[in-house]
Amino acid sequence: MDGNVYLPVQSVFKTLGAKIDVKGSSFEIQFGDDSITLKKGSAVARLNNKELKLKGKVQTIGGQTVFPADLLRQAAGIQVRWDAELKQAKVLVGNSSILVESKDTLALIKKKELGNLARFIGKSYWINSDTSLGQRFSKVTILDIKIEKIKYGDRSYSIIFRNAKGKTVSAYVGGAPSSVTEMLADSNQFFSSDPYKKYNWSKSTWNKIIAGEVALGMNITQVRLAWGDPSSITYETSSKGKIEVWVYASSAGIRALGFLNGKLMAIY
Repeated sequence: MDGNVYLPVQSVFKTLGAKIDVKGSSFEIQFGDDSITLKKGSAVARLNNKELKLKGKVQTIGGQTVFPADLLRQAAGIQVRWDAELKQAKVLVGNSSILVESKDTLALIKKKELGNLARFIGKSYWINSDTSLGQRFSKVTILDIKIEKIKYGDRSYSIIFRNAKGKTVSAYVGGAPSSVTEMLADSNQFFSSDPYKKYNWSKSTWNKIIAGEVALGMNITQVRLAWGDPSSITYETSSKGKIEVWVYASSAGIRALGFLNGKLMAIY
């Protein structure tokens, strides 16, 4: 602020081992063998019986009283370095240091850690397969991407969503940043736009798809949404047009669907 770094009086001096006595708008600080007096609204401090001109006024910002950091250099030879990227100050005391974060620091650290993934926060998607997040085809909005450190320096990534009911839900993604991008780009898991608007189908058709049912007359996209990708597809050509036979093989048995020119004509 004003080209100067400001630090909170209470937390910084207490961390440095000083004792603070607050008297009205004044702070009387016993810092080792030295006595420092600060007064709100003043750009002058007293060090023992000597006046020190500060680079700015002692003032209240964000609910706490702050002082110009250069006072530490003048009073005790303590250097303060400002990290403009993360908006935090490093107070250098001998071979150790104290980090003083601003109100923006945590968000900036998170943004730096997320890197390119930060662009996804605030974006909305529509559920395709993972109904633990909400009803299929309903909207979810990304609130956060959580990064957790696990063994041997590895990390795990989870996406935090707000679903259509306002509930906060999460989905584990994997152990690499690319897993986030891959999950959100996978149309089997999410749509990037509202499918109800993209496909102007009847309510009864949507209800069948959500229930996992197929019906004669459905097109290929509707069947794929209802039953998913088949195990195999065979193609033939007849005088009536293009024939496709989709086979679904599972432990429950084998089902087959016959299409003519993209319309479901037979269910076996």
